[in-house]
Amino acid sequence: MITPAGFCPRCGTQRRSPVDRFCRECGADVRLASHDARTRFCPTCGTERPLGAAECAECSYAFGPEQSEAEREVDDPSSLELSYYQTNLWLVTLLCLVTAGLYLPVWMALTWSELKRVYRDVNMYPVWHGLSVLVPIYGWLRFYQHCVAIDNAVQHRGGASMVRPRWATAAVVIGSVAGLASAWTIGGWFVLLWLVSSGMFAGALAHTQTALNYYRRSLSNEETPVTVRGWEWGLLFFGSIFILMALFAAFGDTPK
Repeated sequence: MITPAGFCPRCGTQRRSPVDRFCRECGADVRLASHDARTRFCPTCGTERPLGAAECAECSYAFGPEQSEAEREVDDPSSLELSYYQTNLWLVTLLCLVTAGLYLPVWMALTWSELKRVYRDVNMYPVWHGLSVLVPIYGWLRFYQHCVAIDNAVQHRGGASMVRPRWATAAVVIGSVAGLASAWTIGGWFVLLWLVSSGMFAGALAHTQTALNYYRRSLSNEETPVTVRGWEWGLLFFGSIFILMALFAAFGDTPK
């Protein structure tokens, strides 16, 4: 259910646009109806909720149950990013290897979706951003911007600069060229170019993922879990089959 007007129910900040999902001040999801205990401002008119009030004094909007100050401390600001987990660097490396670098656009789309919530920018499109890396030159520029966005997020949380966008982008460029060349080779050259391509992608992603993991840890006072999701295990499995078939095909076509 969409709120009828543009005010954040958590902090009372007015929305910039009817399509904005996240509050630019506290990160709350302002599109959801706010009949819950976290409603402190009327989402219809922005009037602050009086202590114990069941409805807004200005527009009669029905509030949810009142919270204690201790409960508000737990809930505010929004736990928009606090549910994130850390991603194992070995997982990123293996996924790059078994998919011959095709994991790169998937990683970019997923992490761009996360950054979209961090920056609260409705003009960030994760799917198209991920696919853009398949376009030579333009995709490399987009990856560079991706690295800069992660590094800025880390520094905003008080951390030191952890990402080297130029070096990471250079690794992606080398990996892309090696991957393209591997498509025209067989046998030992294919294996060498595959390793160079996948290794470059894995190095670039592991480098930026380290900074992203730091950012996730900085959002919570509790330990951020490290986990592997089901679809990632599935991608590892099918990716392993894919790369084994590619290796058999490469050596099977080697002239005798």
